Amino acid sequence: MASKVLYFEQLPSHWTEDKLRETLATHGEIRKIVLLRKRNAIYAGYNPSTLEPIRTNSLQALVEVADVETASTMLNTFQTTPLQVDERVITVSYSKNQELRERHAVGSASRHAPGESNRILLVTVQNPTYPITTDLIHGVFHTYGTVEKIVIFVKPVGLQCLVQFASLDEAVAAKHALNGLSIFPDCCGLVIHFSNLPQELIVKENGLRTTDFTNPNLPVPLNDTAVNSGNDFTPAAMYGYPAPMAVAAAAAASMVGAPMMAPPPIIPGLGREIISPVLLVCNLRETVTCDHLFNLFSCYGNVARVKKLAGKSDHALIQFASQLAAQSALVHLRGFTLLGRSLEISYSKHSYIAIRPGAGGAESDATLMKEYGHGVNRFTGKYANGTKHIYSPTKILHISNLDESETEEQLKGHLSSFQGGDHCKVKLFTNTNGHVQALAEFPSVDAATNVLAQAHNALLGARRLKLAFSKKTMHN
Repeated sequence: MASKVLYFEQLPSHWTEDKLRETLATHGEIRKIVLLRKRNAIYAGYNPSTLEPIRTNSLQALVEVADVETASTMLNTFQTTPLQVDERVITVSYSKNQELRERHAVGSASRHAPGESNRILLVTVQNPTYPITTDLIHGVFHTYGTVEKIVIFVKPVGLQCLVQFASLDEAVAAKHALNGLSIFPDCCGLVIHFSNLPQELIVKENGLRTTDFTNPNLPVPLNDTAVNSGNDFTPAAMYGYPAPMAVAAAAAASMVGAPMMAPPPIIPGLGREIISPVLLVCNLRETVTCDHLFNLFSCYGNVARVKKLAGKSDHALIQFASQLAAQSALVHLRGFTLLGRSLEISYSKHSYIAIRPGAGGAESDATLMKEYGHGVNRFTGKYANGTKHIYSPTKILHISNLDESETEEQLKGHLSSFQGGDHCKVKLFTNTNGHVQALAEFPSVDAATNVLAQAHNALLGARRLKLAFSKKTMHN
């Protein structure tokens, strides 16, 4: 039956009401929107094989428009030309509801009031059944902007976190999108307010309770445990398994088909992993090349070699010049998305990537393995100490090594030729040394990440572009 309420399925899980409203704005007047999330949770549970939290991969939404005629026109439009986001097709149909009641709509009361805003959020976690760690909280909040610092503590009201974003707008977006949701189904509910603290958190250690994501060089605390894991728990035995048994227990759980919501014995990255200069990256799209991985991971340190595994096309090894560089890449990139796939990153058991004698032949090194020298890495020569400009992925890219004659339209056209490069905004400027550079803003962090992985070191005219994530805004 026709209705002025439409039902949207397979929306990206990070979308907000504002994003959906903006997407539909040209198709007619939007009266009300209700986002529907399975059991109101950000993560569906833990994967017993990878021991990583599984993000709820889609949203549904009810959208009420002005009248049935508008709804019918919109439905016909999307059936003729499906709405597509990052290779995902959004399905649209009539809802059984004839209208949305006012109490369902996300009203202005959920917005922040003038004068109380802060880029630091105070997050109360209700019923924290699972250990709450900085890595887990980062995974929840980083979709909405650059998370700089996290501090977790316990107060009489319960377990709380301070989450510092790079900008006020990012904090506002995260609060608006996440307040009232749960991290996992039926537990770990989020109540979010703006903090009344000054604009900068002080973090002295990088561990399970405090992390400064802008400074991976901070020391790791001894006997590090999650705030709510219990006094006699170690990171390796976070769920009651003795440390030597943790990995075996995980393997056994996956072999016997343990339910997805069964708590894992260890969460990678939160315990005492053996740090290696080689990272194992899984869940890659088959079309990802060695160069794509180099372009992205070299943002965090010099990369010596990249190898895609012949028997597992979605796996790759990345060898850094140092353990510190590998650690920086893991901290900044774990959980982010590359070409539609969430990056699963861990330390490899190998300390280097071996070159097989006689490598080449039918499958060349350029396809499966590639070495990268001094000339293409970022942190060499006068830039060797440029680690202060290391950031997790953002939706703003800094572009350098441009020809002086380049125009904004030419650069925009070049970027649009790469996946994710559509609809970007470009601003040229001249730096203090007189060199022409640019900022490019993309619709999402994922889109910017995709473009950086593809376009860094690509030729534009006679020059190879240099791309990096930036914390600047187009208005700076």
